[in-house]
Amino acid sequence: MKKVKRNAPDLRPPTKKEQIQIASNFAKIGKENGIVIHSCCEKTFLSEYGLKCNGCMSQEIVEKSINCKLEPPKRKNLRQECN
Repeated sequence: MKKVKRNAPDLRPPTKKEQIQIASNFAKIGKENGIVIHSCCEKTFLSEYGLKCNGCMSQEIVEKSINCKLEPPKRKNLRQECN
């Protein structure tokens, strides 16, 4: 985060209202194109606006996209909600 602040000092995190607007638009575009939009589990309130807030990437998502069952090594999650 320090590097981002140093290289782009004018950037700021989006407000909750902006996050909702962005999520709603992504969900609309995804729905029109048959794509489910996933979001980090930290922003679960965005599920009300059409995003699936189940973590950044899950084994299920990867397996579905490549049509192949995976057996990855066990790993320790950083957060309880993460996949």
